[in-house]
Amino acid sequence: RFKFHSKLSKTLLRGSSVAIVMNGPTLRSDQNKMLSSTKVNEYICANHLADTDLFTKLKPSTYIFSDPYFYSEDASEELIEARTATFDNIVSKCDWSMTVVLPNVPSFDLFVKKFSENSHIQVRWFNNFGFPADYNILLGNLWDFGLCAPPGNVLVQSLYLCGFMQAKEVYLLGANWNFHTNIEVDQRTNEFYKVRQHVYGIKKELSYTCHRKIEKANLEHEFKSLYIGFKELRAVRDYLNIRKIKVVNFTENSYIDVFSRPSEL
Repeated sequence: RFKFHSKLSKTLLRGSSVAIVMNGPTLRSDQNKMLSSTKVNEYICANHLADTDLFTKLKPSTYIFSDPYFYSEDASEELIEARTATFDNIVSKCDWSMTVVLPNVPSFDLFVKKFSENSHIQVRWFNNFGFPADYNILLGNLWDFGLCAPPGNVLVQSLYLCGFMQAKEVYLLGANWNFHTNIEVDQRTNEFYKVRQHVYGIKKELSYTCHRKIEKANLEHEFKSLYIGFKELRAVRDYLNIRKIKVVNFTENSYIDVFSRPSEL
């Protein structure tokens, strides 16, 4: 869906220094290294972090859902069960002020109803309509007005939101982006598997083209998706650079090469 007015406030962030918490396996050690050298005002987290103890320890001010299986009615039963558990954890554990952010989707009202069970939580949407493109001034203005956003990965959209909401410094944690190193191909059937490594565990599963888990993916599809993801990282990097927003990647063993790294890594 598309609406002309985003429900995000440019002053949503409470502080100028923001840590984006992804769910990579190095997250805990990344956080310790970051805190030893810098101060963070608030955290933005995503996906299934609420299923871990880090959710209540970090007390994120913003929780973003971007991947389609979190809001699509036709997701596989397995993914629906996983997202339901995460939503329940958020509602039951959150005892601080937090904003849940998600794309402007038809099921938005269902999110509002679910998270309204907890008075500490508010829900906001953004227009996630967009297409992979190199950054330019016109695209940056469209992003600034909330008319569209970089498509795809939750890290890309979290970085965009930091630019939209006028952060000053952004630190990346648990953003390993080593997807291509976790591919296994069955030498008999040619089916390919992903070994998904997260802070909450490791899981090997057959790869599919989308959240419905009907059509098996192939390596052409996989590497095209990876290319688009890295392309969008570069575009959002240029967007943040124009706005003089500093981004430092504290993630150990990260394949992201468009942001500066701390000297101690």
